[in-house]
Amino acid sequence: MPKGKTKSRYSWTQGAIYQRKTKKGIPRWYLDFKDATGRRIQRLAPNAATPENAMRALEIAVREEYDKALGLTQQRPLCFRELGDVYLRDYAKVNKRSWLDDDYRLKVLKEFFGDRPLEEITPQLVEQFRARRLELGNAKATVNRYVAQLKRMFSLAVEWGYAKSNPAQRVRQFSEYEFIKERILTPTEEAALLRECHGQLKPLVIAALNTGMRRGELLALRWEDIDLRRGLIWVKKSKSGKQRAVPINQTLRAILRELPSFDRRQGPVFEPVNTQACFEKARAGAGMPELRFHDLRHTFATRLVDRGVDIITIQKLLGHSTVVITQRYTHARDDRAFQAVAALDAESPLVCDTGVTRKKASREAVRENRAESVN
Repeated sequence: MPKGKTKSRYSWTQGAIYQRKTKKGIPRWYLDFKDATGRRIQRLAPNAATPENAMRALEIAVREEYDKALGLTQQRPLCFRELGDVYLRDYAKVNKRSWLDDDYRLKVLKEFFGDRPLEEITPQLVEQFRARRLELGNAKATVNRYVAQLKRMFSLAVEWGYAKSNPAQRVRQFSEYEFIKERILTPTEEAALLRECHGQLKPLVIAALNTGMRRGELLALRWEDIDLRRGLIWVKKSKSGKQRAVPINQTLRAILRELPSFDRRQGPVFEPVNTQACFEKARAGAGMPELRFHDLRHTFATRLVDRGVDIITIQKLLGHSTVVITQRYTHARDDRAFQAVAALDAESPLVCDTGVTRKKASREAVRENRAESVN
């Protein structure tokens, strides 16, 4: 077991039990034994709270494996719907801050795969699921998220002894680079979006627009990570694993004071919310069905660029390891680009040689643009 994670291990003739803590520090008991063929099996003991519980689960698991090898039992194969319940209960809720998003996707997966035994789910069936989601209008990036969750579910099913193979393992994901669209909110669009945000989603969106923090970072935020006196948010659980400080502006400070959790200032800052479903509803109501929550991070970075903030400062605020990554998040507005190129007219020999003044050339360009738009 990885160093620092195994807290205790007890061995017996039939195998062993050991305890490991999740990312949230919750202790879980696992079984480690060999079946009649000598194949090693490591499996979670879902309901074991004590060594005695885990030991009892080990005895049952070993007996079931040997009975199965001897043909003494006809164990009913686990179906996909049951795997989904086990995955959500024993893995997603325990290890993932975004488990509500997994639950949302799981409902869609269950509708398609239903009560099929795990052994009947093939790579071809997974491909059919992808095709079906595209037919229903899902973006390829969204379909990729479904497939990624499916891969993880079956990977755990193999590890826990519920499945022999992972049918989604070799299913290739769609390329997302060609479908990435730069989506920066205008002030008008921001107002329209916030009007459609209700409950805990609204402060979450405002926080994202004023900090550039990722959705997972915001949902993992606890009150002990916020220093209101110094005006700083300490992002401890970031994608890069490195801690960073994000300043709190007046807009965010006012929003934080309005949160239900502000009075006690303990535990999570934002209450658990299914951001995927709630955000989809809000963006649709605002007439922006293509908007992603991550675009709020893009908007934050681009607005800083527009206000003359240097790229190194933006890199630190976003928590990127290199400036190259930050540059993907910053997009100059079209009017600034036109102004930058127009500045070259001041030194243009062509304008001077033809005797055309810059003011006249500008008027002619406007007329040409209007004529092209009419045609």
